[in-house]
Amino acid sequence: MTAVAPDESGPVGRALEPLTQGHPGKSGVALLSDGRVAFGVRVRLARQAAKSIDIQTYIWHEDATGTLLFEEMMQAARRGVRVRILLDDANSTRKIDPRPSPSLEAVKTPP
Repeated sequence: MTAVAPDESGPVGRALEPLTQGHPGKSGVALLSDGRVAFGVRVRLARQAAKSIDIQTYIWHEDATGTLLFEEMMQAARRGVRVRILLDDANSTRKIDPRPSPSLEAVKTPP
């Protein structure tokens, strides 16, 4: 797959455009050290995504936050947003129950 060009017409692109003007062709990072704040930001970004979502994460479990974030990604995909998830499987697999994760199995077949 190829990268999706930034979309300055969507709500996220419009909000970030002033911050990126002086850095063409570059990417950026914002450190969110409070897990609750970081989760809220992820949900809001997913809800506002217009073109694509790329998630890279070290840990993804089927707990409350993992399930809620997964549902946000599925809703975005149903709106036509391209969703890609890169997981570190060393800390995202089911350690107690070896059966395949229902959430991760669901992403094999996009909505």
